[in-house]
Amino acid sequence: MKVGLAFASSIGIDGATALDICRRAETAGFESVWGGEHVIIPDSIGSKYPYTADGKIPAEPDTPIPDPLIWLAFAAAAAPTLNLGTCILIVPQRNPLILAKELATLDQLSGGRVELGLGVGWMKEEFDALGVDWARRGARNDEYIAAMRALWAGPHAEFHGEFREESVEKVRLIGVLREVGQRHNGNGGGRRGFQAVRLSRGRIGVGAGFRLFDEERHVPAFRYVDPDLIAPAGHEIIPL
Repeated sequence: MKVGLAFASSIGIDGATALDICRRAETAGFESVWGGEHVIIPDSIGSKYPYTADGKIPAEPDTPIPDPLIWLAFAAAAAPTLNLGTCILIVPQRNPLILAKELATLDQLSGGRVELGLGVGWMKEEFDALGVDWARRGARNDEYIAAMRALWAGPHAEFHGEFREESVEKVRLIGVLREVGQRHNGNGGGRRGFQAVRLSRGRIGVGAGFRLFDEERHVPAFRYVDPDLIAPAGHEIIPL
């Protein structure tokens, strides 16, 4: 069993504390550290958080949420044996070319340690503030993942879709992200969750606890799996 430190980026929010928590996690035998993502947290949130009974996000208004990729890049040098995970990146809010470059760079500099957790997002207010269509976020998510995989596949990538049309010579995109690191959160619940499982190599669950389920090896790395989401994919849940 491998154990990771979830949401470490919201604990170590300044340079000294971030380095300290990563070094302590490495010394204690943790396999990975993980950073979450929200660009903004509105003062008033009407959207229902799908993983709590009351529909409220389990965070205080002043809970810090640094950019996960910048935080993980900073942490990578402090703890050279820890894998670097995102829990999660909200893919539809991002430019897939820039994100593909950032992830490939981080994976290259860290020696292939990126564990990529992705999701479609649950907070409509955040999408509205960023000017991203809320209703089509699932389709945008799937297309952006396909575009990034095409960019990582070789020196020339061409991709045609509804939201993006890219024909890119990848001469300056250093590194190739290992696709075995990809995970999905299925963030948003319901049918989008099942679709995310089909697209990915595993699933990050959020609820009373937190567990990453490795679909290839059928072993849990964290403390929580949503059986309603995993079971339809035909995988047994092994309790701790």
